[in-house]
Amino acid sequence: MGAGAAIVFALLLGGCGDDGDDKESSGGAESAHSAKDPAHGKDLSGVWGSRSEVKDYTMVIVGDRVLMRWEDGPDGLCDGLVEHNEDTTNLVFQCANTPEGREEGVIENVTDTDFRVKWGSELDEPSIFAKMTEAPAKLPSAPEDLPGVG
Repeated sequence: MGAGAAIVFALLLGGCGDDGDDKESSGGAESAHSAKDPAHGKDLSGVWGSRSEVKDYTMVIVGDRVLMRWEDGPDGLCDGLVEHNEDTTNLVFQCANTPEGREEGVIENVTDTDFRVKWGSELDEPSIFAKMTEAPAKLPSAPEDLPGVG
């Protein structure tokens, strides 16, 4: 296993420290929040896939944790969180094979079968992820255990 993969797995095993609690105190604030954030209140847990002319992606979301493979080899694995803030739901990754070691995307559209992510840096075009299957009980601990890989 390469050094990059070891770092990613250490992050995966150590967790990222967010409890995912995003509760609003008043009904009015809740309504305004959900109108701005298309992913608010939706369970994104599942195995998702995206194909483009450039890359294929596999993403596994379990609760507020996410693991994504975006490139072949041990450096193409990213560990991250689904973060909810006032207006958006973001996917924030720690990646071994990016210039900054980090990738972030905003979820722009969500249906029961797919969602669209507008990436922040590495990727110019948004990605549409289609649901491949239901989420596993926990995130895979090795790249070869990631659905659709290996």
